[in-house]
Amino acid sequence: MTLFLFFSYNDSMLYKAQQRLKNFTFFLVFLSGFTGLVYEVVWQKYLSLYLGSHALSAALVLSTFFLFLSLGYFLLGQQKWIRNWLWFYGLLELVIGLYTFVSPQYFEGLKSFFSALPDHLLIHFLFASLFIGPPTFLMGGTIPALTQALSQHFSLSHRTHALIYGWNTLGAFLGTLLAGFYFIEAWGLALTLFYTALINIFIAFTVYLLAYKTSLSKLVTRPHHPPSSFRIYWPLLCLSFFSGFYVFSLENLWIRMAGISLGSSTYTFTIIVGAFIFAIGIGSLWVSYQKISRLRFLFLVQLFLFIASVVTFLMIPHWPFFFQRIRALFASSLLNFSPYWSLVFLSLLVLLFIPVGLMGANLPLLFNYLRYQRKSLSHTVGQLYAVNSLGSALGALIGGYVVFLWLDGSEVFQLNLVLMAISLSFIGLLYENKLLFSASVLLSVLLIGITFQLPAWKPSAFAPSAIFYSQPPPQIHSAAELKKPLQKYHQNHKIIFHRFDPNTTVEVTQDLTGNLTLFVNGKPDAGTNSDQVTRAMAVLFPLSISPKPLKKVFIAGLGAGLSLGISTLFEDVKQVKVAEISQGVIEALPLFNSFNYDLQKRKHKYQILLGDAYKVLQKQKDIYDLIVCEPSNPWVSGVEKLFSLEYYQQALSRLSPHGFYAQWFPLFDMNPETFLTILKTFQKAFPWTTVWFAGGDSALTLIGSRRPPQINISRLKSLFQKHTSLYKAFHLNTPYSILGHQALPPFTVIGLTRQAPQLHTLTRPLLEFQAGRSHFAKLSTNLNNLVSTILQVPIPSSFQSTRFLMDQLPSPLPLSFYQDALRRLSPRSFFHKARLRWHLTQDHPSSPLAFQNTSWIPFLLDTSTPPPQKLNPSSQNFWSTFEKVRKLYILLKLSYQQPQWKKLAQLLPSPCQTLSCTQAKINALYLIAPPKKKASLKNLWALSTAQWEKYKKLVDQKLNHALAKKTPLTF
Repeated sequence: MTLFLFFSYNDSMLYKAQQRLKNFTFFLVFLSGFTGLVYEVVWQKYLSLYLGSHALSAALVLSTFFLFLSLGYFLLGQQKWIRNWLWFYGLLELVIGLYTFVSPQYFEGLKSFFSALPDHLLIHFLFASLFIGPPTFLMGGTIPALTQALSQHFSLSHRTHALIYGWNTLGAFLGTLLAGFYFIEAWGLALTLFYTALINIFIAFTVYLLAYKTSLSKLVTRPHHPPSSFRIYWPLLCLSFFSGFYVFSLENLWIRMAGISLGSSTYTFTIIVGAFIFAIGIGSLWVSYQKISRLRFLFLVQLFLFIASVVTFLMIPHWPFFFQRIRALFASSLLNFSPYWSLVFLSLLVLLFIPVGLMGANLPLLFNYLRYQRKSLSHTVGQLYAVNSLGSALGALIGGYVVFLWLDGSEVFQLNLVLMAISLSFIGLLYENKLLFSASVLLSVLLIGITFQLPAWKPSAFAPSAIFYSQPPPQIHSAAELKKPLQKYHQNHKIIFHRFDPNTTVEVTQDLTGNLTLFVNGKPDAGTNSDQVTRAMAVLFPLSISPKPLKKVFIAGLGAGLSLGISTLFEDVKQVKVAEISQGVIEALPLFNSFNYDLQKRKHKYQILLGDAYKVLQKQKDIYDLIVCEPSNPWVSGVEKLFSLEYYQQALSRLSPHGFYAQWFPLFDMNPETFLTILKTFQKAFPWTTVWFAGGDSALTLIGSRRPPQINISRLKSLFQKHTSLYKAFHLNTPYSILGHQALPPFTVIGLTRQAPQLHTLTRPLLEFQAGRSHFAKLSTNLNNLVSTILQVPIPSSFQSTRFLMDQLPSPLPLSFYQDALRRLSPRSFFHKARLRWHLTQDHPSSPLAFQNTSWIPFLLDTSTPPPQKLNPSSQNFWSTFEKVRKLYILLKLSYQQPQWKKLAQLLPSPCQTLSCTQAKINALYLIAPPKKKASLKNLWALSTAQWEKYKKLVDQKLNHALAKKTPLTF
C-alpha cells in the first residue's frame, strides 16, 4: 500500500511538472506568434520597395505568404520520420531566426538581380516567393509540430490545439501593435528584423532544453474506432477553405472602410489589423474551454457568425460619424494621441469582436471534428491549415483585389456573406439524417436571399468622411451639432461620380456653383476652387524658371489633371507621362476638363500609366527634363515613399543635366522637425535646392536640380507673352512675378537642414509615423520661425548662385512685381514680406509703398497693419520690438543685403525708463553694431549695471551719440 502511494505521489508530481513546462511552452508559442507578425509587417515593407504599394502588389505578397504557409502546413505536418516533434519545432524556429539575420542582404541581392527583368506579374510572384517563401514555408510547420508535441492525451488534443492557436494569435496581435507603433520608427527595418530574430533563437534553444529534459513530445494517435457520425471529412476541409477566403477578404474590406472612417494612416492599418487578430485569438481561446461533442455547436457558430456579419454590414455606413464622435472627445494634442488610439482600438473591438471572434473559433472547431479522420494530429493540423491558408491566399488575391474590378464594397461584403451561408450546407452534409441536411440547405438558401436584400452602401456616407469635419474640444459637441457641417455639405453638394476600385474609393462632388471636389478614400485631394493655386505651382515654377526648354515631363499623381493640363499647354513640352495609382481617379478625369484647360484636346502629348509612382518611375528608361511629384498628404500610408531619399535619388538618375525636380509639400499637419527631416533628405539628393511658396504659407514647392538655378530673362518674358492668361489666372501679372514666390535660396536651405537630426529613408521610415502624429495634433510649420533660428555662416559676396533668383534680374523691378508678391504672402510670412519690402525701398523710393527716411523700417516689422506715421514704442512692448529688430537683422543677412545699423537702432525706444529696457537696448546695439563700436557698448553695459539711476542720463546721451555718429555697417 505504501509503495502504491509512493508511485501515485510521484506520478502526480510528474504530471504537475509537465503541466508547468507545457504552460511555459505556451509562452514560447506566444513569442513565436509575436515574431511571425513582426516579420510579416517588415517583409511586406521590404517587398513594397520592389513591387510598389499598388493593391495588386499587396495582394500578391499576402497570397504568396499564405501559399507557402499552406505548403508548409501540408508537407511538414505529415512527416513520418519525425520522432521528437518538440525538437523539430525548435529546429524550425532556429532556421527562421538565422534566415531573418541575413534577409536584408538577401533582399538587396534579389532586388539588384530582378531589377533587370521585365515588369511582369509572374516575375513579381517569383521575387516574392524567393524572398518570403522559405521562412513562411517553415512557419507552416510550427502549428502541426506544436499540436503533436503538446497533446498528451487525444481526448484533450482539441483544447491543446485551440490554446496553441489562440496564444500564437495573441502574440501576433502584440507584434502587430509594437511593429506598427514603435519598432519600425525607432529601429528601422533591418534592426527590427535583427532584434526579433534574437527572440527566435531564444525560442529554439529553450525548446531544445525542454525536448531534452521532458517527454512532452511523445506521439499521440487517434482512437481506432472513430464515431460513426463523422463519416466524411471533405466538407470540413471545404469549410476551412471558405473560412480562410472570407476572413481575409473581409479583413481587407474592413481595413479600407476603417481608412475612410479614420484616415488612411499607418496607425489606422495597425489598429484595425491588431483588433482583428486579437479577436481571432480570443475566439480560439474561448473554444478551448468549451465541451464540444456535437455538430450542433459548429452549426450554431456559423449561423451566429452570419448574423453578426450582417449587423456589421449594416453598421459600416455609420462608421465615419461614429469615429468622428470619438475624435471629438480629444483635443488636438500629442498628449492625447495614445489615449485616442486606445479608445479607437476598444471601439473596433466592440464593433468587430463577435463576428471576428467567431471566425477565430472556426479552425479549432474544425480540428476538433477532423482529428478523428487522420492518423496523426500533426497530419490533421497540417491538412486543415493547408486548405485554410490556400483559401486565405485566394481571399487576399481574389477577394482583396480582383473582385473590386467589377464589384462595389457592399457587393464584396455580400459575396462573403453568401460563402458563410453556403458553409451551413456543408455542415449539413456531415449529418447522416437527410432531413437535417435538407433543412440546412433550405436555411442557406434563405440566408442568401436575405443577403441580396440588404441595402447597398450610399457613397454619401463616405464622401466626405466625417473624420475630416471633426470638432475637438474644449467644448464637446452633441451628436446633432457634430452632424451639422456634414449635413450642410450634403445639402449644397451632390455626388456625380463614384468608383470603388482595387486601390481606392473615389468620389467627385459638385456644389451649387459648379465647383468640383475629388475625394480619395474620403479625403479631399483635388478641387476646382481652393486647391487650384497650390497644385498648379508645382509644375508652373520649374517650367517658368528653367533657362532651357523642358521637353519631356514625368508627373507623379494625376489628381484633377491641372498640372498635366498646364504642362501640355507649353509648346516646348513634347511628351508628358503621368503615374496614377487609382483607376477611379483616371476615370474621373473627364469631369475636370474645363478646369484642366481642355486637357482631352491634347491627348497626343500625354500618357497615363496606372501604378505606384515609385515603381513606375523605377521602371522608366527615359530621361526627363522635369519630374513633378504631387502626392497626397505625407500622413497617408504609402505616400511616405515619395518623400524618401531612395525615391529622390531615383528621380535624380532620371533627370537630364539641366532638368528640375519639383515636389508639392504641405506645412499643415507637419511639425518643424519632420519638415526639416524631409528638407534635409531632399537636399541630400538635390545639391541645389530652392523652396517656393505655393499659395500662402500653408504649402510649399521644393525644387531641386543638378546645377545652380539661373534665370533666362528673355525666355521668361517670352513665356509670359505666350501664356499671359494662364499666368494672370494665378495672379502673376508681370513676367517676373513668379520669382516673388521664392522663399529660400540654396545656401539658406543648407543652413536650415543642419538642424535636422536624420534622413527619411525606405529602410528607416520616419515620415509616416511623425506625420501621422502631427496630423492628429494639428501641428503646422511656420517657415518664418525656422529661418530665424539659422546659425549664420559667412558667404563670399561673389557667391551669386546662393542668392534669390530675383537678384539676377535687372533693377529696378516693376512696382507690379512687388504688389503681386506681397499680395500672395500671408501676414505670418514676416521675413519674406520684409525682404521684398527692403528691395521695394531700393527700387521705388518715391512709391507710396516706400517711405522716406527711416519710417519704412517699422513697416517692415509689422506686415499685418498699415505703416505707422510715427514710431513711438513704449517700454511695455520693447521686448517684442527688440525681437523684431533681431529677426530683421538676421533676415537681411540671409538676403545678402547691407543693413545700416543706424536705421535699425532708431527702432529702439529713447529714452528708456527702466533698467531692463536700457540693458536690452545695449544688447540690441551690440548685435547690430560694427566691431569698432562693440568695446564702447561693453563699457556702457558695465556703467548701466553699476549705478544705473545715477548715470541714467549719461547712458542715454552716450547711446544717442553712438547713433548720431555716421559709421556704416557693411558685410
